[in-house]
Amino acid sequence: MGGQGGQMGGQGGQGGGSGGPGSNGGSSDPYSTASGVYISGGWLFNALDGSNLDAYENEASGMDVCISHSSPMGDYHYHAWSPCLKRSWTAFSDTDAPALCMDSDVCLNDFTTAITDLGYFSKANNGGVIGIAKDGHLLVGPWNDNGDLWSCNEHDICNGRVDSNGNYVYVATGTFPYHVGCWGPGAQ
Repeated sequence: MGGQGGQMGGQGGQGGGSGGPGSNGGSSDPYSTASGVYISGGWLFNALDGSNLDAYENEASGMDVCISHSSPMGDYHYHAWSPCLKRSWTAFSDTDAPALCMDSDVCLNDFTTAITDLGYFSKANNGGVIGIAKDGHLLVGPWNDNGDLWSCNEHDICNGRVDSNGNYVYVATGTFPYHVGCWGPGAQ
């Protein structure tokens, strides 16, 4: 994926590649593939696994229903937005471990349905601020101003858009790259 915002690089949680989110230029720093931090405190890694393939499609069986898992270095992280990020969302728990994705056909096979059906999301303010990207732009939820999931023509190639306050933000989507695709703003 390329464009004005830069190329999506990196390998899962272990680095590699060059360009935008996740690029580490060969660094051994496991956080170099991090695109940001969610309000839960968990890292948002880029959308790629260690083989530079879609992490959700290739690692879902090792994730929990919060669409998260540990890296080989033991770092709890996400590759996409999660129904477990906010205390007010029904999938959130600070006492029980989330169920495993491999135990749910929906979680394994339908990313968007798994996330939207598992947790309650307030559609107000696009689902609210759910994190911050490494470039300082806010990460917002998956809902457009009509309460529908963002469509491809509502954000740029980096999954970003200018919000009603004139700020560039990255929007969560149900399709790859799920949140931050490159450092924006990018081409429409």
